[in-house]
Amino acid sequence: MIRPIRNFQRAAIDHPHTQSLAGPLGHFSLSDTWSLSQHLMLHLQARGVVSGDRVAICSANSEYHLLLWIACDQIGAVFVPLAKAAAPADLRQMVSDCSPRLLFSDQEGELPLEVAVPAAAESASSSGSALGKPQVINLAYLHEQLLAAHRRNPFLPGELAGEIAPVPQGELSAIIYTSGTSGRPLGVEHSRETMYWAWANYRDAFDYRNSDTGLALAPLSHIGGFNGTTNDIFCHGGKIVVIAGFSPLSAARIIRDEQVTIGFAVPTMFTGMLDALEKEAGEELTENPFPHWRRPLIGGAPLPAVLAWRMEKLDLRPIQVWGMTETGGAGCYLGINESLAHPEAAGRPFTYSQVAVRGQDGKALPAGSQGQITIGGPQVCKTNYPGKAISAIEGQIETGDIGFIGEDGLLRLSGRASDVIISGGEHVFPAQVEDALSTFPGIGQVAVIGLEDEYWGQRVCAVITGTATLKDIKAFLTGKLAAYKIPKQIIQVSALPLNSAGKLSRQTLRQSLAARGE
Repeated sequence: MIRPIRNFQRAAIDHPHTQSLAGPLGHFSLSDTWSLSQHLMLHLQARGVVSGDRVAICSANSEYHLLLWIACDQIGAVFVPLAKAAAPADLRQMVSDCSPRLLFSDQEGELPLEVAVPAAAESASSSGSALGKPQVINLAYLHEQLLAAHRRNPFLPGELAGEIAPVPQGELSAIIYTSGTSGRPLGVEHSRETMYWAWANYRDAFDYRNSDTGLALAPLSHIGGFNGTTNDIFCHGGKIVVIAGFSPLSAARIIRDEQVTIGFAVPTMFTGMLDALEKEAGEELTENPFPHWRRPLIGGAPLPAVLAWRMEKLDLRPIQVWGMTETGGAGCYLGINESLAHPEAAGRPFTYSQVAVRGQDGKALPAGSQGQITIGGPQVCKTNYPGKAISAIEGQIETGDIGFIGEDGLLRLSGRASDVIISGGEHVFPAQVEDALSTFPGIGQVAVIGLEDEYWGQRVCAVITGTATLKDIKAFLTGKLAAYKIPKQIIQVSALPLNSAGKLSRQTLRQSLAARGE
């Protein structure tokens, strides 16, 4: 049986003085984090948590995302990280879905849960609530409690405050919600086994070690932050740097000062940090600002050509990662020397991943043929909470993405099946148009969507930040794209809507344009 708590226990015994966590609450050794995890486990038990219960956290990135996950594993409870930036209606739905016994929060005052869970918002110091209504516990209050208990009665490295509860193979370890890019978030059911195989994929591909300093920059409520090497390094005794909220300059300084060696970020984060450092210096960067960051993982969105060029110039060599919440984040990747050469590609399958492109009949298509992408492997979940089977073909789940595998064996994404624009009977994939437009110097951010049109059915519309005109765009794209793919309309906005994972929210964009009468 794969148990993170066992790995963490061994690491604490073998390397008690190794630094384990660096974050908003301070710096903690493995000895400290072990003792805090045991007091936290006792706290959960005192609140009535037993094996199988759901324990949720809704906060900015915190050391307690990792400590709670370890404590839950010891009890056999299910860990549920929720996005703090989620819309109130989505948060209410998620809480209603997973019915946590406890919900830890960094928010002062009541969380917006009253519609789904009328009596959810209890004070931090309350002794409990009725079954089915989560107790909401303030993290600042909790930390002071646990820190005081640790100082009074520290647990020795590896010393258990209680038994490690037995759990059957395949039992739920965590429920991770999707980012809800194209609809409401869905809770993906991860076992210890699926997470283990995601880690195995990462270790094979990225060559990281327990001695690495990992980075928790992306939201720990999403799979890229939660499982993108973070948990694996932590439970094996490595150091994790936790950044509570993304401020480009502050994050860049922390990454540099803490000598981060591996970590995941979305492209907008990398761009923001490089821009902030150049603004601070008053000149263009000429040297790698993160010399220790040997494995900068990048994903959540395609690598823009402009960012790829900047990173190559600075010898900041990213590893592109494409995956889903359902795959533990591990689907395809591009090696250290491939990402900059093929920024348009999602990559090749991880060691334990199987990827296929299928036609409408469900049969696998040959290289070069475009169709629906399916993915399988031991890291792939088969159900969304509560136990709803994910659509699958021949043992591989349907991703909802459209793409093709080139002769070089690399997967290339054309876009989401639900995002395809049908204009004059022709299929236009937004990602292809966005990639082409991202190289235009007058454009900052870009999103391509289809708007209703009496003549075309849908017209291709580019929503941009920047000063480019429709005439400029048409001239730039002529010869680069087929005529039917070139936008027929341009809409300028101050910023594109991003969700809590840093991804473009097309749903929010369409809603905002509809409100404008577009």
